[in-house]
Amino acid sequence: MAASDAPPPPPVDEEDERWVDVTEDVAGVAASLDVDELLRAPTFSLYDSMSALELMDPKMDALGSEPPQRSVAELLKDLPVDLAPGPAIIILDRLLALEVSYHGGASLHDSILECVALRDPATAALSDASPASKAVAQAANLTLWVCEAAREIVVAADIFEEEDFATSTTKVSKAVEEARRRGRALPVDESVEDARLQAHVALRRSLAEAVARLGAERHALQDDGGATDRARNALDQLDALDADHSDGDATIADAWFATCRDEHATTRGVSPPQGGWASSDERKATRDACRQLLRGLDRVWDLRRCLASLRFSDESTELPALPSVDARRCEHAHSRLLRLCLNVGHQSRGGGRFVLPRSFAALELGGAGAPLRKLLNQDDFGAEASATRLGRGPKKASVFGVVVDSIVSGGAPNCVVQCRAGAEFASRASLRVLHVLRAVASANRARLRQQLPGLLLDWAQLVEDARRADMRCAEALRLPNEHARYLGTWALKYSLLLMERTLALDVSLELVVTPSDLEHVFWYREYLLAARSTLAQDARRQRVLLRDSLAEQPDAPRITEEERRLDALADARDAALEASLRGARCLCRATHLVCAARAARDAATSDGGQTYVYASRRTRFAKRFSAFACFAEPAPIQYEAYESISLKQRAACDDIPTAAAKFFGDAAQLVDHAIKLGKTAEPVLYSTADADDLVALKRVAVSNRVGLARADADADPPPKFALDLAAHEDFPVVKGL
Repeated sequence: MAASDAPPPPPVDEEDERWVDVTEDVAGVAASLDVDELLRAPTFSLYDSMSALELMDPKMDALGSEPPQRSVAELLKDLPVDLAPGPAIIILDRLLALEVSYHGGASLHDSILECVALRDPATAALSDASPASKAVAQAANLTLWVCEAAREIVVAADIFEEEDFATSTTKVSKAVEEARRRGRALPVDESVEDARLQAHVALRRSLAEAVARLGAERHALQDDGGATDRARNALDQLDALDADHSDGDATIADAWFATCRDEHATTRGVSPPQGGWASSDERKATRDACRQLLRGLDRVWDLRRCLASLRFSDESTELPALPSVDARRCEHAHSRLLRLCLNVGHQSRGGGRFVLPRSFAALELGGAGAPLRKLLNQDDFGAEASATRLGRGPKKASVFGVVVDSIVSGGAPNCVVQCRAGAEFASRASLRVLHVLRAVASANRARLRQQLPGLLLDWAQLVEDARRADMRCAEALRLPNEHARYLGTWALKYSLLLMERTLALDVSLELVVTPSDLEHVFWYREYLLAARSTLAQDARRQRVLLRDSLAEQPDAPRITEEERRLDALADARDAALEASLRGARCLCRATHLVCAARAARDAATSDGGQTYVYASRRTRFAKRFSAFACFAEPAPIQYEAYESISLKQRAACDDIPTAAAKFFGDAAQLVDHAIKLGKTAEPVLYSTADADDLVALKRVAVSNRVGLARADADADPPPKFALDLAAHEDFPVVKGL
């Protein structure tokens, strides 16, 4: 616009602001621009011109697009071929993190193929290079082989998620084609002088040997030949040799993971996040994830050995006679079930893609396992067996359907499985399959059972810590020590719950096999219920006592109508809890009498000299006993959350002021400053109710210690306290006013 057409400048205000007209400057800059300068830019392509039609496209503002990515061949020209041990170790550490991410569900393009050594076969087959470069080449070859072998095993199993192993992820580079060409032949082993490099190569080789044995003929091998143990030894050696990467050039290592264009790919690689190699903790986390992968492989072998012992064509009298069906062809059901168990899994289930079948996720304690656990708690299967689904999506089928389909595909006509004898045979086969699944699930529960004693000891220590804290709370409230025990009562309550879960696991694992064990189970169960009832009554008395004691303070606030309704609601809740516990005790006694009468009847009707009156029916009883609400599956326990609280309390249980400083930082200083200013101290801690009981426990402990800090400050006037019943379900929180 011309200078004469410009609007008049605004009036000058009192502060004498000065305005500068830049119209001519902007016009001069605009005149220097050429016509079609964007189209003549060397980086502007036809694709860019089409996408630039969008309104406010960044390419229109930047007058061009980003430079094209270099190809693998172009990138290799700037990479050093002879690597030193330092950069080579950084490359292998980061590559291990990418391998773990691939087995956890990441695609080839977003994981291992970010390493140039895996994208170019010539670089991965270095012969005239340094020993460190040869170690990287060996690890790259073994990594390609393991990933491709795992993909082939899962695809051959014909049961996997639709988004897994998509076609676009297997046509990315010539490196994958090279891995397919090698087939089942592993690369030749070459010695490496550096101990850390040798451990990396040994880890990849052991994992490749484990996968090779897993993909072999299903009847030929029954274990991995110690391959997973050798892999664990390599991981332990890496833990022992882990050191600072200051001896390695991170710039050289980063160049081997540069984003580049692949000649045989239609998509571009995405740089993975930095991790698994930068710090010692990240490298340790990567190795722990690799150990989780190995644990999943061990579970696969356990499952395969269990299923290998099944023979549906057993000619014993228990199986029906099917003259129109060749018994040997029914072995196809056995083979198909083994094929279903050929290594399709997920990291959340304890392993990677080729670790545990998604179809048998019911072997775990949660998630999709609930329908199968419900089925296992029944005395007979009947229609329930046909309703139990294995797998997901279009591949899912029932156990009964898998067996029937196997019989038909083995050559038997459809009319065979439609007759009563054929249906009974298929039902028996389904029953045996589910028994195997139940055995593996019991083994998983046994692993959890081994962890509970240590957890009970931790809770016992927490009870002692709570007792000491309650003594100081009683001093702060000027109450007798025996009248402030709600922290200890809370910890005791959850200790009893853990004992109940331990007892429930004993029953679920069928550790109760004799009449004497049966007596102990019921008496112990009734003792736990009585203890919980006593604790509930004690907590109720403590709540009322604390409420009345705080109300008697000289400057206590007036009780409102809302607080009265809250007290009435708390009283009703306590009464309902007491009635529920009484009902549970009555149910326990009645069940005890019924089972004792059944055991006596069995003893009277059994043959003389037999001592396994109850043992012969332990399975059915254990199933029914575990079906009670009080013997439900253990809820997941947040060990990390508990340990963080337990460690803090153990370290500070002898010194309450120090514990307060650790729990809420500068809370004591804030209280002191407020007292000096003559103001009433604001509540240091106040938050709404939280569903996590462990967090609630921490909040109760912190609030109590806040009160102690205020009492120790000798404030004038004396500190005021109020009762907050909304912070926790069972016990109040003391907070200052």
